[in-house]
Amino acid sequence: KEDAEDGTALIQFASTVRRGSGAEAVQFRVDPLTGQQTRINPARARRPKQGVDDQMDESFTKVIESSKGRCPFCPERILSSVPRFQDASIGKDDGRVKCGQTLIFPNLSPFGEHHAVAVISDAHFLGIEELSSAKAVETILSDALNASVSYVRAVAGKDHTAHVWPTLIWNYLPPSAGSIIHPHFQMLVEHEGAPEVNSLIEKSAAYFKEHKRNYWHDLIKTEKAKSERFLYENESVAVMTSFAPRGFNEVLFVLPHLTSVADMTQTDVKNLSHALIKAIDGYRLVGVGSFNLASFSAPPKSSADSNNSNNDNNNSSSSSNNNNDSNDNNNEAESFALTFRLFSRPFPRVPPPFFSFVCVVAGVVVVWECRCHFQPPPPTTRCVC
Repeated sequence: KEDAEDGTALIQFASTVRRGSGAEAVQFRVDPLTGQQTRINPARARRPKQGVDDQMDESFTKVIESSKGRCPFCPERILSSVPRFQDASIGKDDGRVKCGQTLIFPNLSPFGEHHAVAVISDAHFLGIEELSSAKAVETILSDALNASVSYVRAVAGKDHTAHVWPTLIWNYLPPSAGSIIHPHFQMLVEHEGAPEVNSLIEKSAAYFKEHKRNYWHDLIKTEKAKSERFLYENESVAVMTSFAPRGFNEVLFVLPHLTSVADMTQTDVKNLSHALIKAIDGYRLVGVGSFNLASFSAPPKSSADSNNSNNDNNNSSSSSNNNNDSNDNNNEAESFALTFRLFSRPFPRVPPPFFSFVCVVAGVVVVWECRCHFQPPPPTTRCVC
């Protein structure tokens, strides 16, 4: 990192070409904060791809229709199909959290502490075209995010014994690991941060300690000045593609004045929803059919504040601990920023028929496993074995 003559903080993006040249060069890029390495070869975008179309196939459309009849998240079944929160302070709407079309309830198959599901739409299926264009979708996303914020705050207010770490995940359609087609988020609120989140917070703090500036603020300034990856900005969020991405078509959303999902205001939620729709529309234009969205969040400020006020015993030991917590929170607020990352996935498809056969060649048993596409008329078959 260096400083420009006008005092603007600039981040140096390290990229080494190890093979080829020009448009065919393989770039080894290093993330300026984490040090993680990514390989980039723009020429690979032009390579031939077999079995990949630019739209959803007809067979998956049939799956959408057939799954609707037994979907537990559709309006006519959801209230009788999904569980309730046992704690009334969390589930204030008949044991659930409700905002607009969004309904949040406990996950029947939890993957962590306080694991909840947020069904975000009455519609069984929202296609990429609908997500990227309809004004109503911005309201749907805003309601979903506002409900998620309310859920995290409720858990944080209930549990004063430790910090709580929120994570929001949106797996859109089966290629992104979405097990149910009906649009829904996953919300986890846990007592420890995920390793990658902890690493981001630690490295952000180290950057701040060395340079006396917030890395994420510097990143926004640098990317805006370069104009190579910077996409969009409003009063709450800056949007850019990642220099050293960890996923396909990665889009980075930085909320530079926040550190936690739980501290988002309604204005922040509205602005993030608007930015998400613009990014999803970009995905639509380049032929992306599904995606993952994930938050990288610190604990909410309210969690630490509640913890301090509820454990105030008016003695020197308690006072010391509270002061340490306060200092940690101040450092975190100065050095870290709440981010979301969007990754692309292919269009969903039904797997082609699978079969296997066995033959003996020169005394050796050979097993062939094949998937075949049958495309009548005329009767043609394409197999991959």
